[in-house]
Amino acid sequence: MNSSLIIAALFAACLLRSLPASAQDTRSTAPASLGAAAAAPDYCATVKKNPARECQKDDAKVIDFVQAEKFMEKCPQKCSDLDLIKRETWGAQLAPRICDVKDSARVKNIDKVKLERGQAKCAKNPVLYSAKNAELEKMEIPDCTPPITSPTTLVIHHTTDDGFGDVSSITPKKIQRSQNRKWADIGYHFVIAMDEKHKWQVYEGRKRLAGKCSFAQGAHGGPGLNADSLGIAIAGNYEETSHPSFAGPNGEPDIPVGAIKKLMELTASLKKDCPSLKNAEGHGDHEKAGWGCVSTLCPGSGCKHLIHRIMAMLNL
Repeated sequence: MNSSLIIAALFAACLLRSLPASAQDTRSTAPASLGAAAAAPDYCATVKKNPARECQKDDAKVIDFVQAEKFMEKCPQKCSDLDLIKRETWGAQLAPRICDVKDSARVKNIDKVKLERGQAKCAKNPVLYSAKNAELEKMEIPDCTPPITSPTTLVIHHTTDDGFGDVSSITPKKIQRSQNRKWADIGYHFVIAMDEKHKWQVYEGRKRLAGKCSFAQGAHGGPGLNADSLGIAIAGNYEETSHPSFAGPNGEPDIPVGAIKKLMELTASLKKDCPSLKNAEGHGDHEKAGWGCVSTLCPGSGCKHLIHRIMAMLNL
């Protein structure tokens, strides 16, 4: 690019920054449709190097989701350089062994029956539900976790605050301890939570295997709904019907900007590593798509708008 074009670009950027916020961003704040998502720029393909001081200066002014999105567009981290806190660093317990081909096939069959049982329950078909339950009781469940190599969906969760206390005290280690009794490991693939300095971080959950897009199957979406999905949990409670961990001006659930930015970075990194990803949805929507009904409010009303914006931003 020649010097005149660079000067013109810098002038345009400065002019934009001088405008009021309402004039800078004329995009609708309504949830983006899947059709609109196709026109969004590829996040990873537009990564640019910016002076660190400019990004830090903008970071200090981020106060809501729209500004957080602008910040990530201007000062994104390289998608391959996600600052991920590994299992070994946060003190995870030993992960279950990964299934071989034979055991993976057995787990796949068990998941199929679990899915059919969930569908029967949602369809209010007690006869079929009982039959699938009886079928499951006869199946021997392998003591292992199958691999996922082509995940198609990101499932967004919140941890709630039940049994964890204040949101700043929610850690992947506490989550793993609470979930070990059911699933022999933490159920999510990633947890976005605060560190001891109250800074939001991304923690590795279910183990990432050899290859950029290979993971141990999670236990987060519901019985029979984990085979093709990656689970991401945001620490906190974002349900409208209870007391949210962070509230907006009218008491509505509000996702902290630090958590939003980490979710953006993580999603961008996963999109780059996993071309198979085609969708992002909340836990309840994931259940509805698979079973036909919903059994949870997770991830809370505070996350729904965020999920639509991330789908649009990353072309999911």
